[in-house]
Amino acid sequence: MTAGAVLGTAALVLVGTAPALPWFIAACLVAGTAQAAVLYQPSFAGITGWYGPARVRPLTVLTLVAGFASTVFAPLTAYLNEPLGWRGTYLVLAGIMVAVTVPLHWFFFNARWSHSPRKDITSAMQASARSLGTGGS
Repeated sequence: MTAGAVLGTAALVLVGTAPALPWFIAACLVAGTAQAAVLYQPSFAGITGWYGPARVRPLTVLTLVAGFASTVFAPLTAYLNEPLGWRGTYLVLAGIMVAVTVPLHWFFFNARWSHSPRKDITSAMQASARSLGTGGS
């Protein structure tokens, strides 16, 4: 995910400095690739794998922070667009991304995968499904 954040930063710089439409489109494709590495689905999968049974708190934190991100960055983007234009705004947002997002991924997502027994989870899910099928709760 850190690589996705770095790629996202590079994509924002490429979008902000694109000299022509084909470069802009290519930069947007790079941004899409970066999004595939850092948006909710990979984040939830990473948190679940890394934190295992202790995943609820980091999932909640991620959901709250990501939810408030649009509340913060939509007005900030509009505010920056007036004096800087769209290109300058992209460059400032790239700076914020490299200063905030890259370190967060680097320090809070690590390579220590949890080895929680998946068998317990599967057994509980099967028991729950069986009770629903028999009319029990």
